[in-house]
Amino acid sequence: MGDAIAPLQRIPERREPTREQPQVQARDDAGSQTSSIPDAIGSLQRAVGNRATGLFAAQRLAVGDGDTPAGVADIGVQREPAAGAATVAPAPANYRSAAQMMAMTLSDLKRYADAEVEWANNPALLDAQRETLWRWVQFARDDDANLAGCGKSTVTSLEHHADTDDKRRWLSSYAGAISGARSTARIQTAATTVDQMILWGEQLFRLEEVMSGPTVNRIIDEDAWKLLSKDKALVDYIIAYVRYSNPVLDADNGSEITSIAAMRKENTPYQNYVAVLPEVKNYHRFLDAGLKQVAANKNDTSKTKPLTLVLHSALDHNGAFHRDPNMRDVLADKRNLTLLIEGAEKLDDVRSEIGPLADMYGRPGADGKGKIDQLMIAGHGNANLIELGGSMEMGNVGKMAEQDDNLKVADHASTLLIDELLVHMDPASPHHKVVFNACLTNSNAVDSKTIRDGVAAGMTPADAVKAAMKKSPSFTAWLADQAKVVNVAGIEAIGANNSIATVPLQDARTGALDLRDPDDPAATGTKLQYTEKGAEPLGVMRSVVESWAMDKPATLDAMQRRVRARTVVDWRSHIVTKIFEIILANYPDDIVTINDFSEWAGSLGEGNHKEECRVGPMTPPTTIARHMPEITSYLLSKVNTADIPHLPLVLHETELILGIGPAAKFLASLSGFNCKTADEFVDARVMTKSAEMLGALDAAHLHGQLLIALLDTARNDSPTADSKAFLLANGVKNDALTAAAGTILARAASEDKILNRLGIVPKAPPAEPDAAAAVPGHKPADQPDADPAGDKEPAVHVDPVQLTGQAAWPFGEIDVRAKPDAAAASVGKLLEGSPLTIVGKTDDWFAVVYNLRVVYIERAMVDLDVSDKPEPFAAKGVVSDKDDCDVFASPDDSSKQVGALLLGDVVTIVTRTKDWYGISYEHGTGYVHQSSVHATRLKFTRIPSTKGTVTLADAPFYDNFKAERKEQGKLVVGDLIDVVAKIEDEVGSPTAAGGTFFAFKKGATTGWIDALGVALAH
Repeated sequence: MGDAIAPLQRIPERREPTREQPQVQARDDAGSQTSSIPDAIGSLQRAVGNRATGLFAAQRLAVGDGDTPAGVADIGVQREPAAGAATVAPAPANYRSAAQMMAMTLSDLKRYADAEVEWANNPALLDAQRETLWRWVQFARDDDANLAGCGKSTVTSLEHHADTDDKRRWLSSYAGAISGARSTARIQTAATTVDQMILWGEQLFRLEEVMSGPTVNRIIDEDAWKLLSKDKALVDYIIAYVRYSNPVLDADNGSEITSIAAMRKENTPYQNYVAVLPEVKNYHRFLDAGLKQVAANKNDTSKTKPLTLVLHSALDHNGAFHRDPNMRDVLADKRNLTLLIEGAEKLDDVRSEIGPLADMYGRPGADGKGKIDQLMIAGHGNANLIELGGSMEMGNVGKMAEQDDNLKVADHASTLLIDELLVHMDPASPHHKVVFNACLTNSNAVDSKTIRDGVAAGMTPADAVKAAMKKSPSFTAWLADQAKVVNVAGIEAIGANNSIATVPLQDARTGALDLRDPDDPAATGTKLQYTEKGAEPLGVMRSVVESWAMDKPATLDAMQRRVRARTVVDWRSHIVTKIFEIILANYPDDIVTINDFSEWAGSLGEGNHKEECRVGPMTPPTTIARHMPEITSYLLSKVNTADIPHLPLVLHETELILGIGPAAKFLASLSGFNCKTADEFVDARVMTKSAEMLGALDAAHLHGQLLIALLDTARNDSPTADSKAFLLANGVKNDALTAAAGTILARAASEDKILNRLGIVPKAPPAEPDAAAAVPGHKPADQPDADPAGDKEPAVHVDPVQLTGQAAWPFGEIDVRAKPDAAAASVGKLLEGSPLTIVGKTDDWFAVVYNLRVVYIERAMVDLDVSDKPEPFAAKGVVSDKDDCDVFASPDDSSKQVGALLLGDVVTIVTRTKDWYGISYEHGTGYVHQSSVHATRLKFTRIPSTKGTVTLADAPFYDNFKAERKEQGKLVVGDLIDVVAKIEDEVGSPTAAGGTFFAFKKGATTGWIDALGVALAH
């Protein structure tokens, strides 16, 4: 069945020891060496990073029976494990046979191993069986994603199919994807068999090797994954293409995958194009007929045809330009000699190619130099910019982000490039035009504040609008101005008033470049025409503002005609009609408020695209927020929301957050979603309304309530009290999630994680009928034994944990014992530095894995690792990063960014990993990098009762050590006290106490005293 402990054979990263680390030795009670701990035990150690620096800072606080000074119980300290761990008896009262454990699901195996810390000590188990079971216990404990993705599979099935290191690695890769815990493909539909899980994980693993997990996350959505999961040959093709061509992979809606699949079907010879068309980066985005003709054109230096130059953006976030047949027609038109520059990172890279291309291929102009006849610039655009240069790089939120070098109005590098193009164009050539194949390049974006400032300075509102447009012109207006600057007259610039889609790009009769939108004929018309006839809401509203400034009466008349006609083209027409009605009824003379509708109208217009539909863009300016419920109600009555279920969800969610809509509408909009499918649309800010959503059971909207409460709990270590209370009352039965809650959770987290965060310990499965027979004299799990050791002594309780560390006792060999009791038999010895896998703890002992069994070592002899998993850590912190401090959903910068903090912000730290702090943030836990926060925390150390002498006259003592401490009395010089503990800084400075304090006893008096006033006996 493969290697023993195969998936766990990786040694943890270790700090450099100051001396050679001795090997772990097992000895008999006489001290003679009997065997070496198998290498397999070392493989059980998880790579967890840097070591903890303070041994006693990790220990549980207990001053002793009746000896706790006032205030000790309030000390914030690090505790391991996480809250909610089970409390169980260590003695093997509930042993299960190997067959019984193998028949469990992975979730049940973990629960049983957590509940029965000493399960591996069952004498009926063979070592080979222990190895197998340890492998899957560790797999379950390694990552909650493994439980979320594979928890319902039986251990037998997992072991049978995932019988090698690679297969287990792929299984974990799949689990990270289906749970959403890892930055990889956005898979929402789970695999149905273990073999399929492994296959999918392998495909993901291979894809990530060539393009990184964050890139896979960006470009592979659920639909793209469905295509890939059915076609291994396509995965192979994509891997080969990416390795050979190194394309820019940007589109976040699956278009990169579907385009590469189409290129494969077309049999595009991309290997040849790498050499022949090096100035093109992304061959999959073009139809081969166009590329083939461009490659042929590069061999034609006869200068007999007019030169058409296409500059094409490297970036395309939604695949709008992919495999455009109209672009193919431009590139393949043999009436022109067309060349293509695509995928450049910098504008300067493009500019350096213009002159040489014009000289080599352009027909001579009046000055004898080669000239460009017509030019197209293609890329996503707006009023005063067009995407052109760019690349994809890791962003500051752990996701791939566009690093753009855009053409921008009046920008220095952009001006140099436009001027270089214009001086190489010839007004006497057949076409002499520049076409912007980009959105909104003929529109004017006007800032409302600029209008207000102009009016405050004495302008009329109309003149203030005109001044704003002159200050920040549209792209077409700016290019016309630049043509005059470089003295190239007669160049025609064509841009769009709207957000154009895939449209014809040339005059079929002449081969001249053009821009015509059959679905929006007024796209290149006048502003007044576009006000009345335009389709795209943002373009229409910008046209209204510009036209209003030129001729207010004509503009209002055009708006009235449009409202009366109620011409319906698509979803966007409804938006324009309703906004026009509101403006005409309330703001016909208020150009500032009219302008406030512009950008919001554009966001509403994109709302039917799920990639664009989010609370942020759907939030209107405060000046017009009161109209949102009216607009929402109207729009949703005009469309089939079954086709766009995300739209009512986000609109009603936005209203709820703004306090202008009821929770019931938002909850109802969640009816067709589960935690996985709703996650991208549910904004963390909606939890500010948790009481309204979850304060009482709403039977009609139970699905939505469960979804919100579960999603909050899956996202946050500390979900809201409302979420917890609601789930405990309505989502949990018999200490397990209800079937409805489990279905809605949809593997967004494991059920165990949800239950733990609710304060519930997941129960081990009930024993099978033959459980008692597995080991004679032991009771099954459903008959707990109050005295498992049979010695008439109270059971010592052990909490299950998942920790690693090293033996740390420099005074000689360390005994490991059969029970957590110094009088128990020694079953072996360890040397300092021996690596430890820790599976349980008591106040004074750790349970560790030793020769595949569980034994005990005193906690004082263990140095814990600082894990890459969050461990409890109580502290205060101040943001020290001069830049914004990003807050993430998990201790990983590839996780979702949930907010940001500013320099000087004070935070409450509740957990830490080796690099991250978990902080209380917006009704949950967020994570910030430790380098961005200066933390202060008090370290408590228990001191074996030590005599001290008061050295300060009238030394005050207090009820606690905190800044708000209250004086309880005074001691005099020479008073003798018993010091039992001290509090001091562990990290940062200063402490809340302002120094080090001792906890002391003096007869019946207890309290806290400043350590500066006490001399300890030595």
